[in-house]
Amino acid sequence: MATIADFSKRLNKVIKEMSTLIKESVKENDDVIIDTITEQQLQKGIRGDGQKIGKYKNKDYQKYKKQINPQARGFVDLKLEGDFYKGFVIKEDGNFQTVISKDDKSEKLEKKYGSEIYILTDKNHQKIVKDYILPTLLINIKNELQLP
Repeated sequence: MATIADFSKRLNKVIKEMSTLIKESVKENDDVIIDTITEQQLQKGIRGDGQKIGKYKNKDYQKYKKQINPQARGFVDLKLEGDFYKGFVIKEDGNFQTVISKDDKSEKLEKKYGSEIYILTDKNHQKIVKDYILPTLLINIKNELQLP
């Protein structure tokens, strides 16, 4: 049977390792983050700052894109064949985790449309933290504390 002293040791360990537990909880939800950015934002022509990515200058191409992706309503969605979206990964950089695309076009697209193409809108960020990361973190803390 575990004692209060045992529990106290485990709790102190959790406190010391909280940043690691948070990073692990985010990592366990990488797919949700990437899917939200690509499917809930970019595919609708929206950057992480809530602004439209841009408008197509060529009206014929705009019309074509509107037909193949009505969600974007003729705005830039950064998707034709899907390679840019498929290249999305979360890169760890010290204490930070950053979304990038490994696709060859990524540098050019970021330069043209801004780094906001890789971030979550505030609303989506809050939803992911509340619905995915926080529950995962609580499970991870519970497991570290060895609670039933």
